[in-house]
Amino acid sequence: MGCAEGASTEAEAVLPDDADGAAEAARPDNKAIPRADASGSSVSTDAAAEDAGDDDDAEDDAGTDAGKDAGKDAGKDAGKDAGVDAGKDAGADAGKDASVDSGDSGIPTAPKPVQGEIVISEVMYDPSGTEPDTEWIEVYNAASSPRLLSGLLLRDGSSRTHTIRPGLVIAPGAYVVLASKQPDVVAAKVPASVIVYDYNTGSGTEVLLANGGTGGVVLRDGATEIARAHYGVLGLTASDNGQSIQLKTLDYASAGLKASWCYSANTWAVGSGKGTPGAPSDCP
Repeated sequence: MGCAEGASTEAEAVLPDDADGAAEAARPDNKAIPRADASGSSVSTDAAAEDAGDDDDAEDDAGTDAGKDAGKDAGKDAGKDAGVDAGKDAGADAGKDASVDSGDSGIPTAPKPVQGEIVISEVMYDPSGTEPDTEWIEVYNAASSPRLLSGLLLRDGSSRTHTIRPGLVIAPGAYVVLASKQPDVVAAKVPASVIVYDYNTGSGTEVLLANGGTGGVVLRDGATEIARAHYGVLGLTASDNGQSIQLKTLDYASAGLKASWCYSANTWAVGSGKGTPGAPSDCP
């Protein structure tokens, strides 16, 4: 009995190792299998722990990469959106600025004059050259800032009219000439630098400055008379050929009085008529 128990014990001591070795040899990959401890729970091998660690690292790396990619994409999208928005805003602002600065179309602007701010300061109604081509009118801006003549109606004593074209602005304190036909008036020695407008060039109906009792010229804004020179009614028709009439006192009320006008006595250039086109009056 004692010998049999010893053999059994020895056999039990050898068989588990041999069985494990045989089992391990039989595994295709010859990898270690986790063994159970005395409590029956599985004991992990170093390889399993490393695999688990690798999985954790992979998850961390995946999270980091995802975060980086998300950050990059968000940054790119934000940059694109910001660029698009900035471009839109810049375009909108540029459009607004263009419409304000140039939107104007390049045509100068200023307020239209009220009565008395612009006066007809000199009239050459009987020039020595061809009429009406060499006739001219001098206008003075008595206002403290520029005034727009565009849209005003130029009307002679026989009710022939011309509407002043866009772009005619007169600086404060300026004396300027409105010519019947600029080339002809320049040929009559009026300086081209003081001529700002011609009212009969390309015009169907010509404005004429008559030499007799019907002579006169006015500027109107609709039904309102802005400036006047009713020289025919005032009896200012006895001038010499090539001699203008000038207004001494530059206001609307004075323009209606014969005593406020004088006949020009001096030539403005060698071989010219008598007057002061583009310059203050030289009335005594």
